[in-house]
Amino acid sequence: MKKAIFTLKRDTYRGESTLGIMYDPEGNEFCYVLEDTVRAYGIKDKGNTAIPHTQDDTLYNLTVAESPKYGTVATVYTREQAGMYYVEKGGVVFTMIRVHGGNRHDDTMGCLLVNRHRDTSNMTAWGSMKKDFAEIVGKYEADGYSVQLEIINLPQTK
Repeated sequence: MKKAIFTLKRDTYRGESTLGIMYDPEGNEFCYVLEDTVRAYGIKDKGNTAIPHTQDDTLYNLTVAESPKYGTVATVYTREQAGMYYVEKGGVVFTMIRVHGGNRHDDTMGCLLVNRHRDTSNMTAWGSMKKDFAEIVGKYEADGYSVQLEIINLPQTK
């Protein structure tokens, strides 16, 4: 099966927030991502932890799914069971990791917030790319691709 791999490169870590840049499968900068804090591998504080970075060749899957809270969104998962999407990494389990819009740490609850702009000094983001991201993931799926997400924790740069 053909693969389309999005890459999230996390580059700014402060307090309860993490910022990064998402690249599309062609390597173009697509959007900015705001998440909760990155914790040590295998550590989770429910609703306050970014999903673990990918290691080795184990990438996350992406699909477009309906959310009662967010509508049509891209969803990150390692497995799906009875309509529930799970991320299992490092001995911890996250459920229903959605990719939606939002401006600050309090909006994340463990999800990835995709936006057009970011402010590293305030650790905020704005200009939701939720719809755009769901559309591009859905297009790849419709074209027969397995859509995946690679997450890389870069060193803090500023």
